[in-house]
Amino acid sequence: MSPLRSLSVLLALALSVAGARAAPIQTDPAAVKVFLDTAGPVCQYQPAASCIDSGWHFTDRDGDGRIDAAELRGRYRDLVAWYGETESSLDANSQAMLALGLWMTSIVGIDDIVTSYDADGDGKLTQAEALADVTLDDRPLGSLLLDPDAVDREAFANRLGAAAPFMQG
Repeated sequence: MSPLRSLSVLLALALSVAGARAAPIQTDPAAVKVFLDTAGPVCQYQPAASCIDSGWHFTDRDGDGRIDAAELRGRYRDLVAWYGETESSLDANSQAMLALGLWMTSIVGIDDIVTSYDADGDGKLTQAEALADVTLDDRPLGSLLLDPDAVDREAFANRLGAAAPFMQG
């Protein structure tokens, strides 16, 4: 899996937000490009945890080590803006994966995603909470996400509510 595709899938899943519900806010699609350019080699060649750490740092705008719905909403809007600017330059598979991820996030909504993973109920996700359905190892993220033994797809699908059928068989 290419670094762009791995990161795109990660962002689409990790930044699950109902962005259309929010008032118009300034976006930063350039930040997404910089993130993808710098984190791409990390995600392609290094263990998945390094890639997750890069994405976490990118999304955790207040630097407290936890991610809340507002931070996810902001990065989701950045991703949507970046996708709008670059869609035509992406290969068909990347376009389809991103479009599906963005569509699913609009169905599920960020607040519901945060609630479904927020084990301690504090309104913010730790990495451990966000990775509850994933078993990290030394493989790059793209390889890991394709392994059914590394991702509990049933548990993940159960968190998706109305979008769950798209993750099942």
